[in-house]
Parts: sequence; structure tokens; C-alpha cells
Amino acid sequence: GERIEILAGKTPHLIALDKLKNLIYVTNIASNEVSVINTENNKLINDIDSSEAPEGLALSPLGDFLYVANQNSNDISIISTKQNKIVNKIKVGSRPIRIAFTPDSKFAIVSNLDSSYISLISTLSQNVIDSIEAGPNPIGIAISEDSKIVYVTNFNSDIVSIIDIQSREIIDQIKVGDGPDAILLYKI
Repeated sequence: GERIEILAGKTPHLIALDKLKNLIYVTNIASNEVSVINTENNKLINDIDSSEAPEGLALSPLGDFLYVANQNSNDISIISTKQNKIVNKIKVGSRPIRIAFTPDSKFAIVSNLDSSYISLISTLSQNVIDSIEAGPNPIGIAISEDSKIVYVTNFNSDIVSIIDIQSREIIDQIKVGDGPDAILLYKI
């Protein structure tokens, strides 16, 4: 196929796709912004200032908010997708790197790479309601379809922690290969 280049910010890293609005959101680590791209014409619509070194991002299940993890400012930018601007910032652990929403939309979960815990954010109040021990250097996050279990990769310890959201405790750990990063649940 034809190669298409779209100008975004400096050091583009991760993307989130909004299928309903035909938009892609891209974090740009070095330029501290999130680019919004129209997938129908592959044009840059807007660059939204975020905070320091945005890396991970997740679109809420309803598509109304985009949560962005800012590594160097230790916070989450909450962007209204209607207004394309930040409407709130939430302080989390040290070096937040990835975010995932529970399928039931009640929580957003943030991995804090330089902490040993994940931050549990209430999407209703847009506040951190708990810090849950996850293991050293948590990165990747996957959540069960029933919104009850969180799987977190721990980069330096080569384990995946399995966490019960209700009890907010590790219920199991699985040894895996070197430096696990992203994680995906796949139903067969």
C-alpha cells in the first residue's frame, strides 16, 4: 500500500484510536503534547499541550475523555475529547507510564514505573482513590472483561502480577521472560 506521512510532534510514541469519531491521538514525548489526527483524510487537526513527557494514553470507554500519563511531571492529564483541551490533572506515583480503563468505565488504572504500585482512579470523581502494590517497575496493564482483575507486567522482576480490584491485593504472580512490557488479554 501507499505510505502516508503525517506531521506530529517530537518523539511520537503511543496511539489511541477513536473509531466512532475517526480520530487517532498520539503522545509526543519530547514536545509535551498530544496530536489529534483525522483518519478520514490523514490530516493533523490539533496539538494539545499535555504536561512533561506524555507517554501512555487511553480513551475512556464512552470516548468522552482521554487520559494521558505524563512521565516527568508525575501526573495524568484528563482531556475532554469534545473540547480538545485539558480539563483536569491528577497527581499519581513516580513516572506514570501506561493507563487502562476498566470495561465498566468505573476506574482508570495507571502504572507508575519508578514506584512499585499502580494508581486506581475513580472516573466519576477524577481522583486517585487508592495505590495498589503491584511489584517492581510496573508497566503494562490489561483488565479482565468483568472489570475485576488487573494484570500488570513488572519490567525488572520479570513477573506479571495479578491483582483483584475489589480487595486491591496481588492474588498471584507469574514468572515470564526478560523485561515484560505490554500485555494483552486474548479470549479464545
